[in-house]
Amino acid sequence: MIFSKKISKKITDTLVTNEIIESKKKAIYFYCLDFALDLILFNCGLLLIGGVLGLFLPSLVYIIILVPVRMLAGGAHAKSPYSCFLLSYSIYFLTLFLSRLPYLIMPGLYILLISLLTVMIWVLAPVETTHKHYTDAEKTKIKKKLFFLLFFIYAFAVLMLSWKQSFYQHLILICLCIVLINQCIARCMNHRTLHVSRGGENK
Repeated sequence: MIFSKKISKKITDTLVTNEIIESKKKAIYFYCLDFALDLILFNCGLLLIGGVLGLFLPSLVYIIILVPVRMLAGGAHAKSPYSCFLLSYSIYFLTLFLSRLPYLIMPGLYILLISLLTVMIWVLAPVETTHKHYTDAEKTKIKKKLFFLLFFIYAFAVLMLSWKQSFYQHLILICLCIVLINQCIARCMNHRTLHVSRGGENK
């Protein structure tokens, strides 16, 4: 996001200036630092906001479910750091708001929805983008990790259902919906990009 990129740039510039790293490796270090700091700052920001709002535990559950699943499942990315910043926090607030609404889902229907979402996410994963591609071995490895992660989330959802924790039931359901929608958007974007590139080749 915005802050992580600024901090990462300053750190990598300092490392190059002090000749700690080679200038040709600057981009690699910048990417790694930006990715790590972005993840840390975003999660810490959500926990801080959750603590202020009295929703620290729901915020923690949100992070534990959404972040690793999205990383493994893949999906669309925002075009700029600013849009990524606004979209990420907007989704967080919207998820917490929707999770607190007093609507009821029949237990049988809830299990069906969770089952469908987990299966569909696993089948579509990992979604590639124009900048990120996987080998067959990498795809198999990701699917194995995602399988165990989704199994854990499924078990957690069933546990929340048995304990009648509607807030967390909704939170899990919405998080999985976000991941699936993001996957579908990415696949549509990939299809459109492929269609455009083929159209250009045929001219």
